[in-house]
Amino acid sequence: MRALDQNVSTLAAQTLNSYQIQNEDGTLDREEPFIARCMNCLNECIHTVNDLSSLRTINRISVLLRTHLELFMRRYSYVIRLYQYISQTNNSFSSSSLKPHIKQLTLTDDRDINMIKLICNAPITSGATDKYILKMNPNEFIGDLRAELTRWYCTLKPSMTNVLTQTLLTIEKNDLPITNQINSSTSFDLLHMSNLPSIRVLANGQELDRDIDDKNLTECNIKDNQTILINASTRNRTKDLYNIDERLLKTYIPHKMPMMLLLKYIEQFFSILAQLQIFIETSSEHAEARLVVTRLWEILLLIPTHSGILQKLSQLNEFNDNEYNIEQWANYLQRSDPFRLTYSLQIIDMLIRRMPTYKDIFVRKGGLKYLYDLFISKSFFTGPIDRSWCAGLPDALLYTLKILCSCLLKIPTPSIQSLPPPQPPPPPPPSIPPPATISIPMDEQQNSPRTPINTRKKV
Repeated sequence: MRALDQNVSTLAAQTLNSYQIQNEDGTLDREEPFIARCMNCLNECIHTVNDLSSLRTINRISVLLRTHLELFMRRYSYVIRLYQYISQTNNSFSSSSLKPHIKQLTLTDDRDINMIKLICNAPITSGATDKYILKMNPNEFIGDLRAELTRWYCTLKPSMTNVLTQTLLTIEKNDLPITNQINSSTSFDLLHMSNLPSIRVLANGQELDRDIDDKNLTECNIKDNQTILINASTRNRTKDLYNIDERLLKTYIPHKMPMMLLLKYIEQFFSILAQLQIFIETSSEHAEARLVVTRLWEILLLIPTHSGILQKLSQLNEFNDNEYNIEQWANYLQRSDPFRLTYSLQIIDMLIRRMPTYKDIFVRKGGLKYLYDLFISKSFFTGPIDRSWCAGLPDALLYTLKILCSCLLKIPTPSIQSLPPPQPPPPPPPSIPPPATISIPMDEQQNSPRTPINTRKKV
C-alpha cells in the first residue's frame, strides 16, 4: 500500500482480496488478522497525515477495505441472507444483524417501483404445484434469491429435514427470540439446522447454480413477473469449492465476518474522520483528503448499525421526562464531531419511522427542542476552528430536517365531538321550462317550404 506507483498498489490490493476470498476454508480465521492489520495501518498513518504519502496510503487502505467488503458480501450472499433470518426472526434491530447500515435506513415497501415480482413454483408430494410470490430488488444477488427459495422450500418439505433435527446448532438462548413466533417458528427451526436441502433453481431455461451467487438478478436477465421453478437437487459434489457455505451454516459464526469485525473499530473510524476533517480545514491541499473521507464514510454505511449507539438512542434512560435535558442531548449528539452527529441522526430518523411510540418519547424528553435550537443556530457544528462547512454537513442537515418534519408536520384527526352539525343539502337549481312548441296543422306541414313536394305526375 505504500508503493509509489498506483498500479503496484492496485495489483497488491487485488491479490490480497483474491487470496482472502478464494482460499477460505469455512472457518473465517483469516479475516480477523487481515482487518486488524488494515486498521493498524490506518491508525499509524493518521498521525502523520500532513505527509502526502501517508494520506495516499490511507486512501489505498480504504479502497482495499471497501473492495473486500463488497467481494465478501457478493461471494457469501447466500450464507449472509440465512444468517440474517436467524438473527432477525422477530427483532429487526438485533445486535448480530448483518444488514448494512445504509439498508437499515431505508424502509422496504412492496409498492416500491424498483421491486420486481417473481412467480416461484415448486412441486409438492400430492402431485400439485405450490406457488409463491417473491418480491426482490433487481440489484440483489442470486445467493439472496436461493436463500429465500431455500427457506420457503423447507416449509414445503418438512419430511426432508426430519433426520437433520438432531444436529441443531447450539446458540445461546439470549440470542434466540422466543416470542411472537406464530408464523415463522417452522422456518426459524429449519434455519438452525446444520444442513439444508439442496435445491435447483431454473429460470429462462437455465439453472441458477450456486457458482453464480455473486451475480445480481439483472445480470442473469431476471425480470418482472419472471417464472422460477424449484426442484430438489440430488447431485453430490465431492470436489465442490462452494461447500464452504455448508460449513459456515454448521457453525454460525457471524462475529467472524469482516463487517462485524469492522464494527468493533467504529470509534477508530470516527476518530480518523474527525482528524481528516481538521486537516481539510487547515490545509490548502485537501482534494485527496476529501476523497478519503468519502470512502471511509461509505465503509461505515456498509457495515451493520452499531448496537451500542442504537440501544443508547432507543432507550434514553438517562433523560428526565421534560424538555430541559440539554446536557444529556449534547453528550448524545456531539456537535464537535460532524460524522458521529450524522450517524446518530440517521439512527433517530430510523427509530421514528419504524417505532411509532419513539416519536412521543423523543419529543417528551426534549429531543425535538434540542434539534430545533441546533437548526436555527448560526453554527451547526462547534469546534476549535470555524466549521461553517464540512463534508458531514449536508447529511446532518438532511436528517435534521427529516426528523423535524416527522415530529412537527402532523395532520390532526378531528374527533366526533368537534365535528360541526351536518348542514342540509343545498336546494336544487330552478328548472328551466322547455321551449314552447307551435302546433302546425297537417296540411300546412305538407305544403311547408321545408317539406319537399312530389311534383312528378303519376302515369
